[in-house]
Amino acid sequence: MAALVVAGCGGTSDSALPGGNPGLYGNPIRDSRERERMVADATTELAKGTNAKVAEAGEAFGWRLMREVGGKDNVLISPLSISTALSMTLNGAQGETQREMRDCLGLGKLTSAQINDASRTMGQLLANADPAVKLRIANSIWAKQDAAFKDPFLKMNEDAYGARVERLDFADRKSVETINNWVKTATEGKIESIIDAIKPEARMFLINAVYFRGSWAEPFKKDLTTDADFTKPDGEKTKVAMMQVQERFGYVEDKSMRAVALPYGNGRMEMLVMLPKIADKEFAKAMSGAPLPRNLPMQELIVKMPKFRIEESYDLEEALAKLGMKLAFTDKADLSAISQEKLFIASVKHKTFMEVDEEGTEAAAATSIGVETTAMPAEPKEFLVDRPFYLALRERETGIVLFLGYVGAPR
Repeated sequence: MAALVVAGCGGTSDSALPGGNPGLYGNPIRDSRERERMVADATTELAKGTNAKVAEAGEAFGWRLMREVGGKDNVLISPLSISTALSMTLNGAQGETQREMRDCLGLGKLTSAQINDASRTMGQLLANADPAVKLRIANSIWAKQDAAFKDPFLKMNEDAYGARVERLDFADRKSVETINNWVKTATEGKIESIIDAIKPEARMFLINAVYFRGSWAEPFKKDLTTDADFTKPDGEKTKVAMMQVQERFGYVEDKSMRAVALPYGNGRMEMLVMLPKIADKEFAKAMSGAPLPRNLPMQELIVKMPKFRIEESYDLEEALAKLGMKLAFTDKADLSAISQEKLFIASVKHKTFMEVDEEGTEAAAATSIGVETTAMPAEPKEFLVDRPFYLALRERETGIVLFLGYVGAPR
C-alpha cells in the first residue's frame, strides 16, 4: 500500500521550513537582470509546442473540476496545486492508468518527460515572475522508512518539481505531526494540516504546497468601503463590505461575461473577476472550452467588489473519477514505476484558503493523494460586483492559473 499526499500552499523563507531541503518548485533568483532574462526566456518557452499545451491544460482542467465540485455557495480550488500533485504521481503510473491520468489532466499523449520539462519551466517562471509578490511553491515526498521505492520515480520528482524526499517511521505518531508541520509552515499557517493519521498500509505521501500573498497594484481606498447589498444565488440579499477603486484596468465583455483584471505588485500576477451573463451552472462548462482572455484592453473603471474570506476542503476521488481517472482508485491501478508493491490511490484531499481586502490577497491550497496496496470611454464604466462571481488568480502573460473560485456568499 502507499499513501501519497499532495498539497498546494507555500510561502515563508527557506530556513523557516523544517529540515534541510524545503522542496522549492523553482528557485528564486536574486540578481534582477538574471531574473528578468530567465522570466523572459521561460515565458517564450511556455508559448511553444508541448510546453504551451501543459501550461494551458491546467486552466481547462481547473474549469472541468469546478463543474464537479460546484453546488456550494462558495467554491475555491487550486488547479496548480492539484495538477502538480497528480503530475508528480503520474511519474509512477504505467499503461492504462497512466493514460487515464493524462487524459484527466488534459495532457493527451504527452510523455512524462515532456510534462516534467514544461513543469520545470513553469516552476522557474512562477518563482521569479514578480519579486513584488510573494509566491512560493514547494513539493515533498514522505516515504515509509522500510519500504522499497524505485529511484527513477524519486529522481524525476526531485529534478522536475524540486521535491524534498524524506524517510519517516510511519508507526511513530510524530510522523503525522512532521508532515503537517511542513504543510503549516509552507502555507504560513493558512493550511494547518493535510493528514489526520497514517494507516498501517501507507507507503508514501507526496505533498505540493502553494502560498500567495500580493498587494494590489492599485489598492482599494479603505474610506470608500461601505455596507452594500449582495444578491446570493437563491435571490436572498445580504450585506457585504463593498470595496471601491477608480483606475485604468484591463476589461473585456463578451456574450458570456464581463471581466476585469486587477493586477498585483508589478503586474505579472492578477485576479480576473468575472460576472457571468449566463447561468452559473453553464459558465464553468463554457469556460473549459477555451483559454481565458489575456492582456485585456485598458479602460477607466470604477470597480466595486466585496471583501471576502473563503476556506474550503474537498475529497476529490469521485470528481476525478468522473473526469476519467478511474483505474488509479481501484485494485487494477498500475503504479508500478513507484514500487514493486501493488499500489493504488486511496484518497485525494484538497484544502484551500483565500482572503481578499482593500490591500490585496492572501491565498493557500493543499492537495493530498493517498495511495495504498490492494490487497475606455469619456466617463468611467462601473464594474459592480453585487451578485455571484467567478475569479481566477493567474500569471498574466502565460495564463497559468493558481486559483479558481466561485463566490456566491461573501463573508
